[in-house]
Amino acid sequence: MRPERGYLKFAVPYFDRRELEAVNRVLLSGWWSRGKVTEEFEQSFARYSGAKYAVALSSCTAALHLGLLAAGVGPGDEVIVSPMTFCSTVNSILHTGAVPVFADIDPETGCLDPEEAEKKITPRTRAILPVHYGGALCRRDRFAALAREHRLFLLEDAAHAVGSRWEGEPLGAQGNFAFSFYATKNLAVGDGGMFTTCDPKLAARVRRLSLHGMDEGAWSRYEKGGSHRYDVTEPGFKCNMTDISAAIGLCQLQKLPWMERRREEIARCYDRIFAANSLLYPLGGREEGRSFHLYVVCLRPERLKVSRDEVCALLQEAGIGTSVHFRPVHEFSWYREHFPGVKMPQAEALYRRCISLPIYPSMNREDAEYVGDALCRIAEKHAK
Repeated sequence: MRPERGYLKFAVPYFDRRELEAVNRVLLSGWWSRGKVTEEFEQSFARYSGAKYAVALSSCTAALHLGLLAAGVGPGDEVIVSPMTFCSTVNSILHTGAVPVFADIDPETGCLDPEEAEKKITPRTRAILPVHYGGALCRRDRFAALAREHRLFLLEDAAHAVGSRWEGEPLGAQGNFAFSFYATKNLAVGDGGMFTTCDPKLAARVRRLSLHGMDEGAWSRYEKGGSHRYDVTEPGFKCNMTDISAAIGLCQLQKLPWMERRREEIARCYDRIFAANSLLYPLGGREEGRSFHLYVVCLRPERLKVSRDEVCALLQEAGIGTSVHFRPVHEFSWYREHFPGVKMPQAEALYRRCISLPIYPSMNREDAEYVGDALCRIAEKHAK
């Protein structure tokens, strides 16, 4: 343990009195569910991301699921997806009735490899679902070209990529995206997500599906002059964001540029420490425009006498929290049973060597130096 500072957690959300005051205003307003505050958050996030339309939802999982459904993905369809992601990405495909088709990753970035994805396209392929892993951007140009050539729906999992930019534009300005505001994310509301698009029909259907398929939300019915009458145009779900979460989101959005700079400062500190170490290396994808949701460092197992898990345990003993992103989805028991024989060599190799290090705004340079130096010492002590 670090007696002078205590245990350094893997992830800690950043907030101040602004979030407390914003939530208190919602509580005192008498309206806690989706209402005018959520609408304001949608409009603010659309301006920030450059999207024409933004729909605030209960999670990024909901954004993925409803986005696919709204685009017409369903039973009999196939959706190409990365195995190097949280299981929710794949589950969102399964919940439409479609079949996830795994394609391997680019080992330099952890993102879906467009060449591998192209190999998996069949007459049944309906969509591609790439993941911006850790905030590093996948080859959006190649995936857009594949989607145009094969007339596929392209939905980008940007759960890690709030704040990322592509060719100078915010991620969200062009295309269809699902963002996450989970408690560990760069913009955190506890649980929440956003679907963004330039297609008004797609946005309208996602919104309708998130509210049971109703053509009017409760806020518009209950405000002054509203009517109790509404129609249900299709069976939907309950996936809307609340004004409580949206109030936090508005505050987080205001300070997001500062929080992004703090994350980048921590990442650059790690980069400097690991630059000359031959026993490990930072995962790539540090091109201009990426956000820093994760800092992933990879061990060189052929040069070490200890495994990745043993290194994590030694960091834990040193008072440092870590995580691993991700165990490839096809290796979990349910997916092994239902999709037997899937082999993703690059994803499997990355999983065995990767460690996610702490990176969040309330960390300081001393914290980052302690983490980096501790990892280097552990690696050097157990070098072959």
